Amino acid sequence: MAAIETLHSRPPDALRAPGLLVTADSVALLRARLAFPREVFDVLVEPMILGLAGRVPSAREGDTAADTQPLGRSLRLALRALALRRDRILPPNAPPERVGELAHRWTYAVLLAALLRKGEAPGAESPAGRYECIVPELGRVWIGQDREASAALAAVLSDRCGQDNPILAILTEALSGCSDAAASVDTVQGHQHPSDIDPKDVSGTEPALSASEALTTQASPAALSAPPLPALFGWLRDGLAGGSIEINTRTALVHHVPEGLLLVSPGIFRSFLASQGADANSQEALKRLQRSVLKAGWHLVGADGANVLGYAWTKNGKAIARVHGIVIEQPQRLLDPLPPINPRLVRSALSGGSDP
Repeated sequence: MAAIETLHSRPPDALRAPGLLVTADSVALLRARLAFPREVFDVLVEPMILGLAGRVPSAREGDTAADTQPLGRSLRLALRALALRRDRILPPNAPPERVGELAHRWTYAVLLAALLRKGEAPGAESPAGRYECIVPELGRVWIGQDREASAALAAVLSDRCGQDNPILAILTEALSGCSDAAASVDTVQGHQHPSDIDPKDVSGTEPALSASEALTTQASPAALSAPPLPALFGWLRDGLAGGSIEINTRTALVHHVPEGLLLVSPGIFRSFLASQGADANSQEALKRLQRSVLKAGWHLVGADGANVLGYAWTKNGKAIARVHGIVIEQPQRLLDPLPPINPRLVRSALSGGSDP
Protein backbone atom coordinates (compact mmCIF):
# COMPACT_ATOMS: atom_id res chain seq x y z
CA MET A 1 0.00 0.00 0.00
CA ALA A 2 1.47 3.36 -0.97
CA ALA A 3 2.48 5.59 1.93
CA ILE A 4 0.29 8.55 2.82
CA GLU A 5 1.44 11.85 1.42
CA THR A 6 0.03 15.28 2.19
CA LEU A 7 -1.69 16.73 -0.84
CA HIS A 8 0.02 20.08 -1.39
CA SER A 9 -1.66 20.62 -4.72
CA ARG A 10 -5.05 21.75 -3.41
CA PRO A 11 -5.89 24.99 -1.58
CA PRO A 12 -5.53 24.38 2.17
CA ASP A 13 -8.72 26.22 3.11
CA ALA A 14 -11.44 24.54 1.05
CA LEU A 15 -12.38 21.58 -1.05
CA ARG A 16 -13.65 22.33 -4.52
CA ALA A 17 -15.56 20.17 -6.95
CA PRO A 18 -17.21 21.10 -10.24
CA GLY A 19 -20.05 23.44 -9.43
CA LEU A 20 -19.78 23.07 -5.66
CA LEU A 21 -17.69 24.65 -2.90
CA VAL A 22 -17.27 23.07 0.50
CA THR A 23 -16.29 25.97 2.76
CA ALA A 24 -13.03 26.23 4.64
CA ASP A 25 -14.84 26.43 7.96
CA SER A 26 -16.69 23.19 7.27
CA VAL A 27 -13.48 21.40 6.31
CA ALA A 28 -11.54 22.69 9.32
CA LEU A 29 -14.36 21.88 11.72
CA LEU A 30 -14.72 18.40 10.26
CA ARG A 31 -11.00 17.81 10.66
CA ALA A 32 -11.12 19.09 14.25
CA ARG A 33 -13.98 16.81 15.22
CA LEU A 34 -12.37 13.81 13.56
CA ALA A 35 -9.05 14.63 15.25
CA PHE A 36 -7.23 13.18 12.25
CA PRO A 37 -3.79 14.50 11.26
CA ARG A 38 -3.84 16.48 8.04
CA GLU A 39 -2.14 13.74 6.04
CA VAL A 40 -4.67 11.14 7.24
CA PHE A 41 -7.59 13.46 6.52
CA ASP A 42 -6.24 14.05 3.02
CA VAL A 43 -6.40 10.38 2.05
CA LEU A 44 -9.30 9.03 4.13
CA VAL A 45 -11.79 11.90 4.07
CA GLU A 46 -11.07 14.40 1.28
CA PRO A 47 -11.54 11.93 -1.62
CA MET A 48 -14.85 10.84 -0.13
CA ILE A 49 -16.19 14.40 0.11
CA LEU A 50 -15.03 15.16 -3.41
CA GLY A 51 -16.63 11.95 -4.64
CA LEU A 52 -19.93 12.86 -3.05
CA ALA A 53 -19.71 16.43 -4.35
CA GLY A 54 -19.29 15.16 -7.88
CA ARG A 55 -22.54 13.19 -7.61
CA VAL A 56 -24.88 15.99 -6.50
CA PRO A 57 -26.52 18.63 -8.70
CA SER A 58 -24.18 21.50 -9.53
CA ALA A 59 -24.52 24.85 -7.79
CA ARG A 60 -22.85 28.21 -8.14
CA GLU A 61 -20.44 29.33 -5.44
CA GLY A 62 -22.27 31.40 -2.90
CA ASP A 63 -25.61 29.84 -3.79
CA THR A 64 -27.30 29.26 -0.43
CA ALA A 65 -29.42 26.53 -1.99
CA ALA A 66 -26.30 24.35 -2.07
CA ASP A 67 -26.66 23.90 1.69
CA THR A 68 -29.94 22.06 1.15
CA GLN A 69 -28.42 19.53 -1.23
CA PRO A 70 -27.61 15.99 -0.05
CA LEU A 71 -23.93 16.76 0.53
CA GLY A 72 -24.71 19.81 2.63
CA ARG A 73 -27.22 17.89 4.73
CA SER A 74 -24.82 14.97 5.14
CA LEU A 75 -21.96 17.23 6.22
CA ARG A 76 -24.13 18.93 8.82
CA LEU A 77 -25.25 15.55 10.11
CA ALA A 78 -21.64 14.32 10.19
CA LEU A 79 -20.53 17.31 12.25
CA ARG A 80 -23.34 16.79 14.75
CA ALA A 81 -22.69 13.03 14.93
CA LEU A 82 -18.95 13.53 15.48
CA ALA A 83 -19.67 15.98 18.30
CA LEU A 84 -21.86 13.35 19.95
CA ARG A 85 -19.39 10.56 19.30
CA ARG A 86 -16.88 12.17 21.72
CA ASP A 87 -19.04 11.24 24.68
CA ARG A 88 -19.60 7.62 23.62
CA ILE A 89 -17.49 4.62 24.53
CA LEU A 90 -16.88 2.69 21.33
CA PRO A 91 -16.66 -0.25 20.96
CA PRO A 92 -19.45 -0.56 23.54
CA ASN A 93 -18.54 -2.29 26.82
CA ALA A 94 -14.95 -2.76 25.68
CA PRO A 95 -11.99 -2.59 28.11
CA PRO A 96 -10.15 0.75 28.13
CA GLU A 97 -7.15 -0.50 26.19
CA ARG A 98 -9.37 -1.76 23.37
CA VAL A 99 -11.37 1.47 23.31
CA GLY A 100 -8.15 3.42 22.90
CA GLU A 101 -6.84 1.09 20.22
CA LEU A 102 -9.96 1.25 18.05
CA ALA A 103 -11.33 4.73 18.83
CA HIS A 104 -10.31 6.34 15.53
CA ARG A 105 -11.75 3.55 13.41
CA TRP A 106 -15.10 3.93 15.18
CA THR A 107 -14.96 7.69 14.62
CA TYR A 108 -14.39 7.00 10.92
CA ALA A 109 -17.31 4.55 10.94
CA VAL A 110 -19.59 7.27 12.38
CA LEU A 111 -18.46 9.64 9.63
CA LEU A 112 -19.12 7.05 6.91
CA ALA A 113 -22.56 6.29 8.31
CA ALA A 114 -23.50 9.98 8.34
CA LEU A 115 -22.29 10.62 4.79
CA LEU A 116 -23.47 7.39 3.15
CA ARG A 117 -26.62 6.44 5.03
CA LYS A 118 -29.63 5.21 3.10
CA GLY A 119 -31.69 7.92 1.44
CA GLU A 120 -28.97 10.59 1.34
CA ALA A 121 -25.93 9.50 -0.65
CA PRO A 122 -26.61 10.02 -4.38
CA GLY A 123 -25.47 7.66 -7.09
CA ALA A 124 -25.16 3.92 -6.52
CA GLU A 125 -28.35 2.27 -5.34
CA SER A 126 -27.07 -0.38 -2.95
CA PRO A 127 -25.18 0.21 0.31
CA ALA A 128 -22.26 -1.85 -0.95
CA GLY A 129 -22.25 0.18 -4.16
CA ARG A 130 -22.15 3.49 -2.31
CA TYR A 131 -19.38 2.16 -0.10
CA GLU A 132 -17.33 0.89 -3.04
CA CYS A 133 -17.78 4.08 -5.09
CA ILE A 134 -17.20 6.72 -2.41
CA VAL A 135 -14.91 5.39 0.31
CA PRO A 136 -11.19 5.36 -0.64
CA GLU A 137 -9.56 1.96 -0.84
CA LEU A 138 -7.30 2.73 2.11
CA GLY A 139 -10.34 3.72 4.15
CA ARG A 140 -12.14 0.48 3.28
CA VAL A 141 -9.11 -1.54 4.32
CA TRP A 142 -8.65 0.42 7.55
CA ILE A 143 -12.26 0.21 8.74
CA GLY A 144 -12.48 -3.39 7.54
CA GLN A 145 -9.80 -4.43 10.00
CA ASP A 146 -12.22 -3.80 12.87
CA ARG A 147 -14.90 -6.47 12.44
CA GLU A 148 -17.26 -5.00 15.05
CA ALA A 149 -17.14 -1.48 13.62
CA SER A 150 -17.58 -2.85 10.09
CA ALA A 151 -20.62 -4.86 11.16
CA ALA A 152 -22.22 -1.89 12.93
CA LEU A 153 -21.59 0.36 9.92
CA ALA A 154 -22.90 -2.28 7.51
CA ALA A 155 -26.09 -2.64 9.51
CA VAL A 156 -26.72 1.12 9.42
CA LEU A 157 -26.04 1.45 5.70
CA SER A 158 -28.23 -1.54 4.85
CA ASP A 159 -30.99 -0.30 7.16
CA ARG A 160 -31.06 -3.64 8.99
CA CYS A 161 -29.96 -2.64 12.47
CA GLY A 162 -31.83 -2.56 15.75
CA GLN A 163 -31.96 0.29 18.19
CA ASP A 164 -29.01 -1.17 20.10
CA ASN A 165 -26.64 -0.35 17.23
CA PRO A 166 -24.27 2.26 18.72
CA ILE A 167 -23.76 4.11 15.43
CA LEU A 168 -27.49 4.28 14.78
CA ALA A 169 -27.99 5.71 18.28
CA ILE A 170 -25.57 8.52 17.49
CA LEU A 171 -27.16 9.25 14.11
CA THR A 172 -30.66 9.25 15.59
CA GLU A 173 -29.68 11.82 18.16
CA ALA A 174 -27.74 13.84 15.59
CA LEU A 175 -30.76 13.89 13.27
CA SER A 176 -32.76 15.52 16.05
CA GLY A 177 -30.39 18.51 15.80
CA CYS A 178 -29.79 18.59 19.54
CA SER A 179 -26.04 18.46 19.17
CA ASP A 180 -25.78 21.67 17.15
CA ALA A 181 -24.92 23.44 20.39
CA ALA A 182 -21.60 21.61 20.41
CA ALA A 183 -20.43 23.75 17.50
CA SER A 184 -19.59 26.60 19.86
CA VAL A 185 -17.20 24.35 21.79
CA ASP A 186 -14.85 23.52 18.96
CA THR A 187 -15.03 26.31 16.41
CA VAL A 188 -12.30 26.38 13.84
CA GLN A 189 -10.30 28.88 15.89
CA GLY A 190 -11.14 27.18 19.18
CA HIS A 191 -10.72 23.75 20.67
CA GLN A 192 -8.72 21.32 18.59
CA HIS A 193 -8.61 17.71 19.69
CA PRO A 194 -5.10 16.30 19.43
CA SER A 195 -4.78 13.04 17.56
CA ASP A 196 -2.69 10.05 18.46
CA ILE A 197 -3.05 8.42 15.04
CA ASP A 198 0.29 7.62 13.52
CA PRO A 199 -0.17 8.15 9.77
CA LYS A 200 2.20 5.25 9.19
CA ASP A 201 -0.22 2.95 11.01
CA VAL A 202 -2.96 3.90 8.55
CA SER A 203 -0.85 3.78 5.43
CA GLY A 204 0.68 0.47 6.46
CA THR A 205 -2.59 -1.41 6.74
CA GLU A 206 -3.04 -4.49 4.62
CA PRO A 207 -6.30 -5.82 3.21
CA ALA A 208 -8.53 -7.48 5.77
CA LEU A 209 -12.20 -7.29 4.80
CA SER A 210 -13.15 -6.27 1.31
CA ALA A 211 -15.97 -3.77 0.91
CA SER A 212 -18.41 -6.46 -0.14
CA GLU A 213 -17.45 -8.63 2.85
CA ALA A 214 -17.83 -5.70 5.21
CA LEU A 215 -21.23 -4.69 3.84
CA THR A 216 -22.93 -8.00 3.14
CA THR A 217 -24.01 -10.71 5.53
CA GLN A 218 -23.34 -13.63 3.23
CA ALA A 219 -20.61 -14.63 0.83
CA SER A 220 -20.28 -17.47 -1.60
CA PRO A 221 -18.34 -20.60 -0.56
CA ALA A 222 -15.85 -19.82 -3.30
CA ALA A 223 -15.14 -16.40 -1.78
CA LEU A 224 -14.66 -18.06 1.60
CA SER A 225 -12.13 -20.60 0.42
CA ALA A 226 -9.40 -18.34 1.79
CA PRO A 227 -11.19 -16.05 4.27
CA PRO A 228 -9.56 -12.81 5.43
CA LEU A 229 -7.84 -12.79 8.79
CA PRO A 230 -10.29 -10.61 10.73
CA ALA A 231 -13.13 -12.94 9.79
CA LEU A 232 -11.29 -15.82 11.47
CA PHE A 233 -10.46 -13.78 14.55
CA GLY A 234 -13.98 -12.39 14.73
CA TRP A 235 -15.39 -15.91 14.45
CA LEU A 236 -13.11 -17.03 17.28
CA ARG A 237 -14.01 -14.03 19.44
CA ASP A 238 -17.73 -14.52 18.97
CA GLY A 239 -17.60 -18.29 19.37
CA LEU A 240 -15.47 -18.22 22.50
CA ALA A 241 -17.56 -15.52 24.11
CA GLY A 242 -20.83 -17.25 23.20
CA GLY A 243 -19.68 -20.75 24.09
CA SER A 244 -20.09 -22.28 20.64
CA ILE A 245 -16.31 -22.82 20.47
CA GLU A 246 -14.91 -24.99 23.27
CA ILE A 247 -11.83 -23.96 25.18
CA ASN A 248 -9.61 -26.05 27.48
CA THR A 249 -11.62 -29.27 27.07
CA ARG A 250 -10.13 -32.53 25.84
CA THR A 251 -11.77 -32.11 22.42
CA ALA A 252 -11.28 -28.33 22.20
CA LEU A 253 -9.31 -26.71 19.42
CA VAL A 254 -8.51 -23.66 21.55
CA HIS A 255 -6.64 -23.69 24.85
CA HIS A 256 -5.41 -21.05 27.27
CA VAL A 257 -1.75 -21.86 27.89
CA PRO A 258 0.85 -19.84 29.79
CA GLU A 259 2.23 -18.43 26.55
CA GLY A 260 -1.11 -17.26 25.17
CA LEU A 261 -4.06 -18.80 23.29
CA LEU A 262 -3.21 -22.05 21.53
CA LEU A 263 -5.06 -22.55 18.24
CA VAL A 264 -4.75 -26.24 17.44
CA SER A 265 -3.64 -26.58 13.82
CA PRO A 266 -4.94 -27.44 11.35
CA GLY A 267 -8.10 -28.39 13.24
CA ILE A 268 -9.16 -24.84 14.09
CA PHE A 269 -8.77 -23.76 10.47
CA ARG A 270 -10.79 -26.72 9.21
CA SER A 271 -13.54 -25.89 11.72
CA PHE A 272 -13.67 -22.28 10.58
CA LEU A 273 -13.83 -23.15 6.89
CA ALA A 274 -16.61 -25.65 7.55
CA SER A 275 -18.58 -23.09 9.55
CA GLN A 276 -18.47 -20.76 6.56
CA GLY A 277 -19.64 -23.37 4.06
CA ALA A 278 -16.20 -23.63 2.46
CA ASP A 279 -14.19 -26.77 1.70
CA ALA A 280 -12.58 -27.71 5.02
CA ASN A 281 -10.35 -30.27 3.30
CA SER A 282 -8.82 -27.89 0.77
CA GLN A 283 -5.11 -27.95 1.50
CA GLU A 284 -4.59 -24.76 -0.45
CA ALA A 285 -7.27 -22.92 1.55
CA LEU A 286 -5.83 -24.23 4.82
CA LYS A 287 -2.33 -23.12 3.88
CA ARG A 288 -3.49 -19.65 2.83
CA LEU A 289 -5.49 -19.22 6.02
CA GLN A 290 -2.61 -20.31 8.22
CA ARG A 291 -0.21 -18.04 6.33
CA SER A 292 -2.56 -15.10 6.90
CA VAL A 293 -2.51 -15.77 10.65
CA LEU A 294 1.27 -15.93 10.68
CA LYS A 295 1.50 -12.79 8.57
CA ALA A 296 -0.47 -10.85 11.21
CA GLY A 297 2.44 -11.27 13.60
CA TRP A 298 0.27 -11.94 16.67
CA HIS A 299 1.79 -15.36 17.30
CA LEU A 300 4.62 -16.64 19.45
CA VAL A 301 7.74 -17.74 17.60
CA GLY A 302 9.78 -20.51 19.18
CA ALA A 303 13.45 -20.19 20.02
CA ASP A 304 14.26 -22.21 16.92
CA GLY A 305 12.12 -19.93 14.75
CA ALA A 306 9.19 -22.34 14.63
CA ASN A 307 5.73 -20.87 14.16
CA VAL A 308 3.89 -24.08 15.13
CA LEU A 309 4.54 -25.15 18.72
CA GLY A 310 4.00 -28.50 20.41
CA TYR A 311 2.14 -29.29 23.63
CA ALA A 312 1.59 -32.52 25.54
CA TRP A 313 -1.63 -33.59 27.23
CA THR A 314 -0.71 -34.91 30.66
CA LYS A 315 -2.35 -37.14 33.23
CA ASN A 316 -0.75 -37.81 36.60
CA GLY A 317 2.34 -36.07 35.32
CA LYS A 318 2.71 -38.27 32.23
CA ALA A 319 2.20 -37.26 28.59
CA ILE A 320 -0.70 -39.18 27.06
CA ALA A 321 -1.18 -37.27 23.80
CA ARG A 322 0.30 -34.43 21.82
CA VAL A 323 -1.17 -31.45 20.01
CA HIS A 324 0.43 -28.65 18.08
CA GLY A 325 -0.67 -25.26 16.87
CA ILE A 326 -0.16 -21.52 16.73
CA VAL A 327 -0.05 -19.57 19.98
CA ILE A 328 -1.61 -16.10 19.91
CA GLU A 329 0.08 -13.73 22.33
CA GLN A 330 -1.96 -11.16 24.26
CA PRO A 331 -5.01 -13.45 24.14
CA GLN A 332 -7.26 -10.71 25.57
CA ARG A 333 -7.50 -9.53 21.97
CA LEU A 334 -9.70 -12.55 21.32
CA LEU A 335 -11.27 -13.33 24.69
CA ASP A 336 -11.73 -11.19 27.78
CA PRO A 337 -12.06 -12.29 30.53
CA LEU A 338 -9.89 -15.32 29.97
CA PRO A 339 -10.57 -18.73 31.54
CA PRO A 340 -7.91 -20.29 33.76
CA ILE A 341 -4.83 -21.71 32.09
CA ASN A 342 -5.32 -25.34 31.09
CA PRO A 343 -3.12 -27.19 33.62
CA ARG A 344 -3.07 -30.38 31.58
CA LEU A 345 -1.22 -28.90 28.60
CA VAL A 346 2.55 -28.64 28.89
CA ARG A 347 4.90 -27.16 26.33
CA SER A 348 6.87 -29.88 24.57
CA ALA A 349 8.88 -30.61 21.49
CA LEU A 350 6.82 -30.61 18.29
CA SER A 351 8.01 -34.05 17.16
CA GLY A 352 5.34 -36.66 17.62
CA GLY A 353 2.51 -34.18 17.44
CA SER A 354 -0.64 -35.49 15.83
CA ASP A 355 -3.18 -33.92 13.57
CA PRO A 356 -6.26 -32.92 15.64
